[in-house]
Amino acid sequence: MASLKLIDTKDKFLLEIDGTEIPYVTSYQITRTVGDVVLLKLALSVANVEKVEIVSDKITEESRRE
Repeated sequence: MASLKLIDTKDKFLLEIDGTEIPYVTSYQITRTVGDVVLLKLALSVANVEKVEIVSDKITEESRRE
């Protein structure tokens, strides 16, 4: 089973999934569904990005223009 740790206080923010910290989170939405499934939607903001590499079957030419 996976582990999820979320600390969101006025003094500290931390999101860890299986012990790995997820940086650059600017907002999130978390929902627990039926059973052991937790849906986590994240918005990330990364400054000074030199290179972006995305490999995905879900990206179409139309979505690249948006």
